[in-house]
Amino acid sequence: LSDAYYIGLFSNVASAGTIKNLRLENSYLQSLKGSFATGSVVGRMDGDMHAVYSDAILTSTTPNNGGIIGYKNTKNESKITNSWFDGTMKVSNINNGGFIGKIIGGPLTIDNCLSTGTIELHDMPKAMISTGGFAGEVPEDHELKITNSLVATQFNKVSDNRMVAVGRVAGTNWGTLQTENVYYVKKDIADGVSYVDTDKVTDTDCYSPGVKKGDRTYK
Repeated sequence: LSDAYYIGLFSNVASAGTIKNLRLENSYLQSLKGSFATGSVVGRMDGDMHAVYSDAILTSTTPNNGGIIGYKNTKNESKITNSWFDGTMKVSNINNGGFIGKIIGGPLTIDNCLSTGTIELHDMPKAMISTGGFAGEVPEDHELKITNSLVATQFNKVSDNRMVAVGRVAGTNWGTLQTENVYYVKKDIADGVSYVDTDKVTDTDCYSPGVKKGDRTYK
């Protein structure tokens, strides 16, 4: 797909909409120039999601990529429950997450979910690359809460870039990121990718080492 702003099985789902009881298997999605957000299920999701599974292969050269949702932008609260991403993302731009690329607007809650896919970082631009097991970026004044969930994302850094921030839950967090009963399964990490090494994720371990809330300096 090319020259479409939101890329996914569904392009844009409004705040009144809900996606539920969906299983996306053996699918492939590629976005090209002109798109702003890409997700295997939905490009932009402002509503709720329940019982969704995807093992899609997603390839993107544009920003805001999620294994399930590319981008959220609404003042309303949104929820993702009982869902699972187990596919592969091959990305070449900023803000990449196993579930969602970037969060804007009202709070997003992720509950009882699994993120067990693979994120490959290819030919990255000369910019700070935010990549996380659940979310790529949580901007300032925005909120993500994750409860009762497991992350076992495999991160592979294919190309050389000195400004890659990879966190088990979120790549970078400038806003509010809360976790409760969130665990991860340790996997081997490709050379050049750092991550938080703790069995149980805590609020201070939600983003890449060297990236602190409100601090725009990186390691």
